Amino acid sequence: MRNKKVKPFGFFWLLNILINKEGLKRIFAFIVDYFIAKLIILTIYNSIYIFIYKIFPDMFYIFENNNINLIITIVDYSLVLFFYFFLQELYTQQTIGKRLFKLKVLNLKLKKPNIKQIFIRTIFRVIDNFLIIGSLQVIFFNKNQRWGDIVAGTCVLGVEDDRIILESD
Repeated sequence: MRNKKVKPFGFFWLLNILINKEGLKRIFAFIVDYFIAKLIILTIYNSIYIFIYKIFPDMFYIFENNNINLIITIVDYSLVLFFYFFLQELYTQQTIGKRLFKLKVLNLKLKKPNIKQIFIRTIFRVIDNFLIIGSLQVIFFNKNQRWGDIVAGTCVLGVEDDRIILESD
């Protein structure tokens, strides 16, 4: 009888997934980034709200229309999230959340990604996040990549003092 690598199942399969440190670090980093972006969004939204109320009190009825309110929120949310991730990853290869968890965006040659790669992974973030697919892919896929990473040819790896830390299987 040959020694075969036994694939985990049931509870042990779930435990094996939870031990995937890089995947969990990416999810926690995203949660941090999401809350920071949400604070930015709320600040912008409240500033617009106060501006219209103080300067143009007669136009305040705009915020009473739920459809306009929804459109403003979606546009605001999308733009802030796009620029939050795009600009930080373009210039530093990290967002605030990634920096806290010592993660960095790299291309598959382990170099700094170009503007096209960052743009593609940021656009795909919308698809990944709204469909909750990105988090599942980061946990289940072997290289902890979501669709945006696969299409853009990038990965997110742990770093310490600008040295890349590769997890051994």
